[in-house]
Amino acid sequence: MNKQIVAIMALVFTFAVASCRTQPSPEVINNGKAPIEDPIDLNDNEQYQKNIYFNNIIFDPDMLDCSNVYPVERFLNDQNDYEGIISLLIEGPSSEEIREGYVSNLPPNTLLNQIVIENKTAFIDFDILQVGGSCATMAVEAQINSTLIQFDEIDEVIISIQGQTEGVLEP
Repeated sequence: MNKQIVAIMALVFTFAVASCRTQPSPEVINNGKAPIEDPIDLNDNEQYQKNIYFNNIIFDPDMLDCSNVYPVERFLNDQNDYEGIISLLIEGPSSEEIREGYVSNLPPNTLLNQIVIENKTAFIDFDILQVGGSCATMAVEAQINSTLIQFDEIDEVIISIQGQTEGVLEP
């Protein structure tokens, strides 16, 4: 009878110890460092990579073809934010990008009215867009066209100023 009691007590003790096992604390798992945070759910703040386009005086020092523009990455919250991408283009290159030779021919006082997409054509209307000279005109047109044509929904860009397309972006 004593052997049976000892055996039962040993079983109870084994089950009691097994049920009391706990997970190690995050500090133990992470070698004594701060607890590991739960991963951030990026789906709530998903970012979409798009390019804006600038001339570059390092890649093309003599600017022999003013329509040569080069991509610079930007991120948008909405993958089809046409006004947002044009606003980023108007802002121009960052300080670091300027050091890397990127230049914009869009004047900083440029004001966008609207962008309408219809039958794969982007109709982009500016309130103010003052550009002088044939090289600057070609560069501005290339910057806007290249920036918008990267969207699958756009094959062509028509630029207007205050609703006028005649004589717009002519030197």
